[in-house]
Amino acid sequence: MLPHMLMMPHEFQDFREYDFDLICGLAKYAGNVMLVGDFYQHSVSANNNKGRPFQNRKEDVSYQDFISNLRNMDFSVDENLLLKSRRCSQDVCEFISLKLGINIESQGINTGSVKWIDESQLEDILQNNGIVKLVYSKASDYTLKSVNWSYSKGDTMDEVCVILTQDFEKLDQDDFNIAKISQSTINKLYVALSRTKGNLHLVKKSVFDKVKNNYKKEGAQ
Repeated sequence: MLPHMLMMPHEFQDFREYDFDLICGLAKYAGNVMLVGDFYQHSVSANNNKGRPFQNRKEDVSYQDFISNLRNMDFSVDENLLLKSRRCSQDVCEFISLKLGINIESQGINTGSVKWIDESQLEDILQNNGIVKLVYSKASDYTLKSVNWSYSKGDTMDEVCVILTQDFEKLDQDDFNIAKISQSTINKLYVALSRTKGNLHLVKKSVFDKVKNNYKKEGAQ
């Protein structure tokens, strides 16, 4: 998503409430401004996740409604200029689009595949420090080389292993549906899935749960 207005890039999706009003007002006042952002990376950080323009009262604002609101504010929106990722391979981009309904394409700079990891492969992946493990939360509780989904925002990694939550236990099935999953949770997974410039390894919660205590630091819950 690219509202057409700015000479310098800003993470437009990180502005909320009065900050959002301020940046929009300044953009209109300055005239020739481009606001650059990724709708699907909002509500990922630990702070500043509630309120306008991504929530209407307590309801999440959809992508199309967000774009419509910008156009109603007289912004010109370019949804295609930044559509192609310089990081992710075509296979990874196609997987994200198919499973999360997020429109993302690849520039084809890097190659990598999506690989589902079963119990027989898991230990090799977990013990490989060249593959960063992305967990939903409490990465510091593990002896693994790991990062929280949301904390990985902005990072580029050679290869990642995303350990899924219960919400995504059926992600590998053809009839998987995100309809009942919060936008914030979807966005966090999107960030995690799109960090790799190589292979994307996926581990179901039910698979990881069988070994996770072996990788917990002493005293971690």
